[in-house]
Amino acid sequence: MLRPVALYLGLSALLSGCIVVPVPVPDGLGMTPRPVDLSSPPHPCPVSAETEAAAPSGITALNAARASAGLPTLSAAPRLIRVAQNHACDQAVSMKMGHVGSDGADLRKRLDRGGVAGNAWAENVGMGMQSAEEMVTAWMNSPGHRANILNPRYGAAGLAVSRDVAGRPYWTLVLADRP
Repeated sequence: MLRPVALYLGLSALLSGCIVVPVPVPDGLGMTPRPVDLSSPPHPCPVSAETEAAAPSGITALNAARASAGLPTLSAAPRLIRVAQNHACDQAVSMKMGHVGSDGADLRKRLDRGGVAGNAWAENVGMGMQSAEEMVTAWMNSPGHRANILNPRYGAAGLAVSRDVAGRPYWTLVLADRP
């Protein structure tokens, strides 16, 4: 579900809900389904210079929110950053924000591809905010996103951004109980 938060926050951004629900594709569309290769990201990209610059301030903003709730800090995890970067790139290339990649992979599949184990994980995505701090503020003003950030089970995070051809930023935050 996409929600413009411009009306809510007075900012130009979109957020996507935090729950991933598989949606079956109906048969009878006159098309033969082709197998999808979920072993590698559809639009892999290296961790960008913009992500490297933005992630520390984003993690600081996330940890400030967690500290105000009496929660331990999140540590930046390189594997989670790579998973987040690949999804941010996929969203930017596809110009579509959401929790399912252009290849149909959900967060768990993307974590598997990235070599991330664990028992608890969540993802926040957003579009339009120009800085990590603005994106964290928008997420903190959205109940589902806020709940993810303030979940005490998570101890590791990866935050990444990628821009589409028009320059719009697509953000991905991946949280997990371990890196």
